Amino acid sequence: MLQGCGLEVQEAIARLCGTLLIDEAHHAPAPTWSAFRKLFLKEPGNRALQFTATPFRTDGKLVEGRIIFSYPLRKAQADGYFVPITLRTVMAWDQSSADEAIALTAVDQLEADIADGRLHVVMARTESIARAREVIEVYNKVAAGHGPTLVHSQMGVADREDALRRLRAGGTRVIVCVDMLGEGFDFPNLKIAAVHDPHKSLAITLQFTGRFTRAHPNLGGATVVANVASPDMEDRLRDLYAEDADWNELLTELSSGAVGRHARRSDFLDGFTGPASPIALQNVFPKMSAVVYRTTCAAWQPGRFEDAVRKRARVHAGPLLNPRRRTLVFITQEQEAVPWGAVKEVSNTVWHLYLLHWDEDRGLLFINSSDNSSLHERLAKAVCGDDVDIIDGDTVFRVLDGVNRLVLMNLGLNHTIGRAVRFTMHNGSDVGQAMTEASVGNRIRSNLFGIGYEGGDKVTVGCSRKGRLWSYLIAYDLAEWVEWCHCIGTKLLVSSDIRNWTVSPRRT
Repeated sequence: MLQGCGLEVQEAIARLCGTLLIDEAHHAPAPTWSAFRKLFLKEPGNRALQFTATPFRTDGKLVEGRIIFSYPLRKAQADGYFVPITLRTVMAWDQSSADEAIALTAVDQLEADIADGRLHVVMARTESIARAREVIEVYNKVAAGHGPTLVHSQMGVADREDALRRLRAGGTRVIVCVDMLGEGFDFPNLKIAAVHDPHKSLAITLQFTGRFTRAHPNLGGATVVANVASPDMEDRLRDLYAEDADWNELLTELSSGAVGRHARRSDFLDGFTGPASPIALQNVFPKMSAVVYRTTCAAWQPGRFEDAVRKRARVHAGPLLNPRRRTLVFITQEQEAVPWGAVKEVSNTVWHLYLLHWDEDRGLLFINSSDNSSLHERLAKAVCGDDVDIIDGDTVFRVLDGVNRLVLMNLGLNHTIGRAVRFTMHNGSDVGQAMTEASVGNRIRSNLFGIGYEGGDKVTVGCSRKGRLWSYLIAYDLAEWVEWCHCIGTKLLVSSDIRNWTVSPRRT
């Protein structure tokens, strides 16, 4: 309705109303809602109250606002609003076998529930209309007596409404759909989810699961049927789809963890002060990387950063400072010569992001920048004094501490012969295994990148002896970048034998 209202009407609503209530508030970052929310909150004294079961999005956009009340899934189950949920698994490696196994298991559960007097309905979830057409044929074969019905967005309105009427009237007990019957669709008999194509993100999985766990007299608990061999899902969901997984416990932990991350992110962003910025911090997604300097200063001086950048660049956005978390963000605009000639009349405009964090407890300064042409020593000295010392050389390889089953994907080696320095780069699925004593010899590690496991989670880690450290991740949350800095900072300060964490050439 708001979309159909002109600006004059929207301004009148903002003047005449004091509180904006937004349900399903994870949609609030969408352009229409976001624009109206900003317009509404410009009026003095106006406020917005938002409600959502999932205050986080798959695209990384922030659902703005401070969490004032959180009702955990565990409490909702204890209070009888949500019913317990059970996972039934199949194991199949090809799609057609998986579809049939899931359908047979879902129908078996359906018939058992009906025999117990619970008139449940199966919803078979697929990711595309083409897949839905494949899956409905499977149900026509194994569940013909339950009137399998297909519903998708390309159906005519009359056909779709007829299918939903038959569903509510009990004419079908199996419905195959593509991301439909979601928000706003209330049908408590939906109690069996046949997941032929799992969602790839936690947020959508939680929203989907909520369709089946709504309590209603005499309907009992819910069941999810899934293929535990499915390889294509977000890492956080693998435990959820593991064999014998307790969904009641895991969904609670995943939901609470995601809400907690959102709260930390909002708190972190709210702590920034500075001039009005043309770029919103919640839309800044730097790579997870840094150069690290040891510092001895009693307090850092973030306001002096311009001493290092003013000669070659103009500050376009910022500086934005979070004093409590000692984090500084700014964006520069620079002019660079064009690469195709010595032409002074034209130049390239380059924008660079700078993200600094001073870890007072560890005495370390972390600098992240999209400008990889330098190690930013002048910037480090400007904010933390002339006696800063970059962490480089063999020390950088300490970030590999605690990474188990490390598989090297890239390995650079320096070899000094007389005055000449030669460099060789090795790339592959596991280059460490290919290294022999003869091939390594007396060469020195220059840089490496690998994949391993830490604390049970898959991690990526890269480091260069020049001092650059990185992970193959995007920091969709600036607070997570700071936490990553603290993690690698602890490792860099640990005095251990780094030879145990790097290349161990095999004998030939």
